[in-house]
Amino acid sequence: MLFERSDSLKSGLRYTLFIAGNEVDASIKQIFTIDTASSPKLGRGKIRFVNASPTSVSGLDVVANGTLAFSKILYTNYSKFIELPVGNYDFQINGTGSSTVIKDLPGITIQDGRLYTLYAYGYTTRIDTAAFNAAIITNQ
Repeated sequence: MLFERSDSLKSGLRYTLFIAGNEVDASIKQIFTIDTASSPKLGRGKIRFVNASPTSVSGLDVVANGTLAFSKILYTNYSKFIELPVGNYDFQINGTGSSTVIKDLPGITIQDGRLYTLYAYGYTTRIDTAAFNAAIITNQ
């Protein structure tokens, strides 16, 4: 068996299970999140960040339109939701404390009243299909 969970899920809540690591070296990790949060203020959305990249053990920073949004999110950890004004964003992911952009996600639209999860996955040391990448989920 790869893994098992014994969570007691509650009605009306949304969840996400991220699976990170590598089965070959038995480094599989689980990141289980509750995707339900309070609604953002009018004219704002909420976003959080999940680090599912095994080679980013020193943490990742996320910059949104030139402003640090999340700092030192360690592997298998995730941030709290933060509010952002609605609009278009350029999210850049860097190693903690570094100005070198590992991944740039331009043109991400944050909509009024929506909740999002930005997550990083893959290996910074690879250039194949397991290479470092990032994506965004609309939770609500």
